[in-house]
Amino acid sequence: TLAATKDASSTEILDAAMANGTLGDELGQSGTASLSDAPGAIAAYRRTLALDQRALQMDSSLARARRGLLISHMKIGSVEKDIDPVTALQEFQTALEASANLPAKEQSGMSWLRLRAALLRKQGIVSSALGYDAQAFASLAEAEKIYRDLAAKDTNDSRAEFDLAILLQDEADAYANAADPALGGDPARRHEFLKQEENKLVEAVAVFNRISSLKPEEEWVATQGYLQVRAGSVEKSLFGHSRSEALTRKALARLKSLGQEPQASGMILSQIALAYRVAEPETLRDPAFAVQCARRAAEAAAGKSPTRQFELAKAYHAAGQIEKSRATAREGLALLPAPQP
Repeated sequence: TLAATKDASSTEILDAAMANGTLGDELGQSGTASLSDAPGAIAAYRRTLALDQRALQMDSSLARARRGLLISHMKIGSVEKDIDPVTALQEFQTALEASANLPAKEQSGMSWLRLRAALLRKQGIVSSALGYDAQAFASLAEAEKIYRDLAAKDTNDSRAEFDLAILLQDEADAYANAADPALGGDPARRHEFLKQEENKLVEAVAVFNRISSLKPEEEWVATQGYLQVRAGSVEKSLFGHSRSEALTRKALARLKSLGQEPQASGMILSQIALAYRVAEPETLRDPAFAVQCARRAAEAAAGKSPTRQFELAKAYHAAGQIEKSRATAREGLALLPAPQP
């Protein structure tokens, strides 16, 4: 109401922008608990963009509004990345271009470095999803350098270490995509990419080991366990056997305990489902438990996440429930926009 008045101040407009941004977070922010309402979240973030732009028309020097624009583009891209990666990539590129035009003074602070690294990381994720491997590796490598520099400044900074660990996981995902023949991976480079994936996973686990001792949050413990199981699975692809079976068993035991908690988040449940579906050796797998966790993860997203539906379809398939797998996959496909060239 205050922002809608003709003589609204820039502060009132920016406060309204921040309120809409927070509403968007609650409706459907990516990567954390929300109401899984992606269209509602995007609409709120676009209102935030419009308000920040209005404030900048009043005063082009408003650092708060300039930063708000970057964050809104990043949040829109984050919501879009699992549904419409082409649009998501455009949002991240818009934000990165705008960040490069900020005054030098604003580009030197730690908060700006974190924001730029986050944008590069997300650009890398979407580039990998679209098959732009070289662009993905370059963006992720630049983000990794920023995160390593920030983590090196304070070895007790668990947030910086967490950022680095997640970045390493994203790099592992990019190498996994590049190695996957189903995604058009180059067979001649498959071993090279799998080795890179293993290296990133092993280092990510090591980082999580450090930060879990500083601050043992459930989300960190779950991700650490999931990455350990994945590392064992990649080892099987590389060497014909898993060299870390004991560590995989220990990780799976921790994950089962977390998965049995009634309040486990959708993100944690999704990681547990994948771990119990791909664990090596195969005797460690539990397809029924994977289905249970994947179903709860999909329900936590109210059936609105194509990624969660895809994971549930794969869990059903691994459990031999083929018709349920096909039906769930079709539900996930129905959530996606029409394919673009």
